[in-house]
Amino acid sequence: MAVTPHESKEVGDRVLLPDRSPDRNALGIPWELIHAHDVTPDSHEGVIDTTIQYEARVSSSMFHSDEVNEEAILFVNWADRSIHDAIIPYQSAIARSALSWLIQLPDSIEILCSTAADGAILTECSATCINYKDFETQKIRRCKSCGFL
Repeated sequence: MAVTPHESKEVGDRVLLPDRSPDRNALGIPWELIHAHDVTPDSHEGVIDTTIQYEARVSSSMFHSDEVNEEAILFVNWADRSIHDAIIPYQSAIARSALSWLIQLPDSIEILCSTAADGAILTECSATCINYKDFETQKIRRCKSCGFL
């Protein structure tokens, strides 16, 4: 299940923490998903992730009653990256075919930050960003989602 009820509702100001790779061994997550997660931020830079990196404290009001499953985001990111990378060598042919819709798919989804209270992580996926890379211009469009569920 991609979204589940939160163990404890998260309401109010929370400090945003930079995303960290999950412990592959503890969670049994395949290496390919962790690797895709680790390399995605290298190709995409945005306001939330940059601010968290350079500011001493960044906080936001959160309203979580449901939460996104971290493993689901890792899987979707891996799948998006895999499809995007498979299209690159054939982008001209695909653009002229009935499969041209494939070019509009996102190339990745990032977990931007998590939240914590009293030293414990409350929400692993407090903010995400879906990245779309234009094949022709190489410009990137980013759609952010923060935890207002």
